[in-house]
Amino acid sequence: MRGLAALPQQQPSYFDAAYYYVDGVNLAEGRGFEEDFVWNYLNQPGPPPQPSHLYWMPLTSMLAALGMLIGGVSYRAAQIPFVVLSALLAPITYVIAYVLSGQRWSSWLAGLFALFSGFYLPYWPAIDNFTPFAVFGSMALLLTGMENEAWRMKNKEWRPETGDKEA
Repeated sequence: MRGLAALPQQQPSYFDAAYYYVDGVNLAEGRGFEEDFVWNYLNQPGPPPQPSHLYWMPLTSMLAALGMLIGGVSYRAAQIPFVVLSALLAPITYVIAYVLSGQRWSSWLAGLFALFSGFYLPYWPAIDNFTPFAVFGSMALLLTGMENEAWRMKNKEWRPETGDKEA
């Protein structure tokens, strides 16, 4: 599913994705964390090259560079880590829903909603923060929540028509 969502994307389609991709190319080609362009004027930049990621966090470019180290310097190769990570969203969502509710049917439903995510589907394989934040944020919430059993719903406490816990 995620691989199919990646196919129409031949290049970055907006500023953020372009920034992460170009800096991923620089990393993959061994130039390190540098911008060979003027990205913005927030810090009154000098002439290029400048240090990169003074405004944005570097993880996304590092993931793109990892894909390019595996598959060569191309946009399609840069998408590899994002396609793989986004494929984990449905099983992660299933696990979170199951741990939360203890009900398989609602867990499957949640996993299917994550798999067929409508509006967000084209953003999952994009070279941007959507996928890393979704995956790592979901895992952080799950692991943090597992420390406290009070957040879990027991099967008889959950009201599917409202989604609320009974008092």
